[in-house]
Amino acid sequence: MSDLQLGLLIIGALVVLAVVVYNKWQEHRLRRKTESAFSSMVREDVLLGGGSTQDEGAADPTFAPAEAAAVRVEHIVGDLEAPADADPEPVAAPAPDAGAEAALPYAELNEALDCIVTFDCPTPVNGAWLAARAEPLFDLDVARLMHWEGYDEVAQSWGAVRPEQDYSVVRAGLQLATHAGPIPQYQLESFASATVELALQLSADVNVIDTESVYQQAVKLEHFLNEFDVQVGLSVVTDGGRGIPGTKIRGVAESAGFELRKDGRYHRYDESGVELYTLANMEPMPFHLDTLRTLTTRGVTLLLNVPRAPGVPATFRSYIQFARQLAEALDGTIVDDNRQPIGERAIEQVGAQLSAIHEAMAAAGIPAGSPAARRLFAA
Repeated sequence: MSDLQLGLLIIGALVVLAVVVYNKWQEHRLRRKTESAFSSMVREDVLLGGGSTQDEGAADPTFAPAEAAAVRVEHIVGDLEAPADADPEPVAAPAPDAGAEAALPYAELNEALDCIVTFDCPTPVNGAWLAARAEPLFDLDVARLMHWEGYDEVAQSWGAVRPEQDYSVVRAGLQLATHAGPIPQYQLESFASATVELALQLSADVNVIDTESVYQQAVKLEHFLNEFDVQVGLSVVTDGGRGIPGTKIRGVAESAGFELRKDGRYHRYDESGVELYTLANMEPMPFHLDTLRTLTTRGVTLLLNVPRAPGVPATFRSYIQFARQLAEALDGTIVDDNRQPIGERAIEQVGAQLSAIHEAMAAAGIPAGSPAARRLFAA
């Protein structure tokens, strides 16, 4: 063997040794960060007050919703007139899903709603390549509550992880609560473990989760969800129990821009495709195109999902205005749960309570009608 061959062999061995040592060092560094996370919180806890801009000692909007519980009823009605220009422009259907072509499930992440882990990769990773390695690491119960974002350096914004695009920074978010309750702590630990494993595969820097603190945030988020899960309803009934033809209901709804969906309700959307409110049969029979011709009902109910609808005064004014138009078109009366008419004073009180709810939700970092609110308060 010549001196040149021997020298090249030694250099090659040194390069391999350097790679092995570097990988071991990266793994050791991540393991130490994981262990130290249980004594200090890395990620800011918005709902627990870590990111609050309020003065210390101020009322917590999550637990002091300005008498929000007073409107937790199914049917609230009245006869408040609304200006015609306050009615948001309806559209025929919701906006297309921005993550429809994503390599991984996409939603706009929110620190008040999600436990977010950011992967800072030393070299760009392809979206499809990332998905192939990430998906097997997460349990199904965890994965169904996860969403991903990639940072587009050209657009300088976060968006869906596209299969054909390369990313230097990506982040995964785990939704911390649903109507079923806060996410269990063992699922948080599973999520934390899987994110560290993925970081090792990517040789990426990553923020490590303090599962105990994040679980406390999840509990508080569930309280927030229960406190503001408010729905307001108006019913329109005819005098003397006279039936309302389904064809007439269809005509009024479609002329106002409502769309009949598979759930058997008519839905109305704003110009961005965000749902404003729905129109349902007051009786158990849902609306369907093939039965509306023969359907007759005693009344209809107009429903406003407060946390999911846009949290602006125009939404409530539009809602009241259409209720009045509906009552006029159907020759009916707007009533409450007890089938008693309610006037302007009651509507004004409800409007004030809804404004208080909107302010409290915005202060907690989850404004009414925002993508985060629509995801948290999903059925």
